[in-house]
Amino acid sequence: MSRPQPALRLTLILVLVAVMALLVVLPATASARTLGKGQATIRLDPVFALFVAGGFPPYPVPPGTMDFGVAVTPKLALPVVGGNWSSLDSRGTFLLRGGIDYIHYTAGPLTLHQLRVVKWHAGVNTTAGWTAQTNGTRIKVFDEDLTGSNPSFFKKGGHRYVKVNDVVLTYSTAFVTAFTNTFGPTPPGIPFGTATLVARLK
Repeated sequence: MSRPQPALRLTLILVLVAVMALLVVLPATASARTLGKGQATIRLDPVFALFVAGGFPPYPVPPGTMDFGVAVTPKLALPVVGGNWSSLDSRGTFLLRGGIDYIHYTAGPLTLHQLRVVKWHAGVNTTAGWTAQTNGTRIKVFDEDLTGSNPSFFKKGGHRYVKVNDVVLTYSTAFVTAFTNTFGPTPPGIPFGTATLVARLK
């Protein structure tokens, strides 16, 4: 059997190298995507009412909004302004703006105590979890339960979006400590709510 000519051997080698490079690059490119604009909607747990009754009413920090409507449980909406998502392992981080202010007044003299939780990083299926600037210090504010979550994708207006539903959030130990250091008593209840995140894939 005759050996391939040098030029043919070189062509075969170049093709092989190109195929190997394609196999290495394409999965990462296809799975790791930058996130564009979107929204995180969180159905607050009924425990929310205990904060209000206990004298620690939370208020939305713009551009976040809170919709009380006619529902028993209010909804907190925070805009998504960026982040990343990997469809390969269904994980990523949604960068959110706005947040929540927990406030409490004490008498004699009248003093306002405030715990501001803003600039959330919603780490879905990541070791970091959900973090936020809490009175100026970034800490983990929520633990998440993804048992009932099922990430999905859809198209709208010619753009592709990722949707992560049923992310159950509970207050982290670090948040409980920050709350206690600010107000004295521990938070009246552990659950925070259930989140749905939607963002455009760039």
